[in-house]
Amino acid sequence: MLAQINRCTGDAVGGSPQLRGSLIVWQGLFSPAELDALVRLGDSLALGKAELSSGRGYENIRSTKVAWVPRTSQTEDLYRRMEDAVLAINQRFFRYDLSGL
Repeated sequence: MLAQINRCTGDAVGGSPQLRGSLIVWQGLFSPAELDALVRLGDSLALGKAELSSGRGYENIRSTKVAWVPRTSQTEDLYRRMEDAVLAINQRFFRYDLSGL
């Protein structure tokens, strides 16, 4: 999905992660066309009830709907890019041992 869009539009993708206060920002990781495609994909997914891992009884605290992006051939480029970004950010800023992932 994302690689196809990038090849078709020729949008430049790149940049590098930057530390801004307590946040890491990566301008240019995805092109505007790729972000639009990701929004369209998200909008097409069925929403489910978000739940806290601690169980029931918190409905008054959190009432949220979520949609999980499945890992398929259509989303493989997205997953690969996100994994590469997480590894690059970890290597540059945190240096956690992620070898088991």
